Amino acid sequence: MKMKNTAEIDCWYLTPEGERFKVVADDDDTIEIQYFNGDVAELDRDSWGELGARVISTPDDWSGPFDDLMADDFGDTERVYHPEDRNNPVDFIESENEIDWED
Repeated sequence: MKMKNTAEIDCWYLTPEGERFKVVADDDDTIEIQYFNGDVAELDRDSWGELGARVISTPDDWSGPFDDLMADDFGDTERVYHPEDRNNPVDFIESENEIDWED
């Protein structure tokens, strides 16, 4: 199965052998891809056309190429701050002398 010689940057592809990769660059003569395991390769237009890869959706686990990620790198893992959950200390200050700001 031949595929057209155009490559979509940031699209994921699957080869008939089961290898997943993402196109990261497309120059005039070469197409640079990054496999799911992190390896980077450069293909000429003829090799791209003979590869037989098909477009797939972005993998759910996009962290494959990144072996040094920590849990915080996947998004906000901290507890979300909701100001309405906190008591404002100023709300509890009572003044003996009220100020009339309308004067």
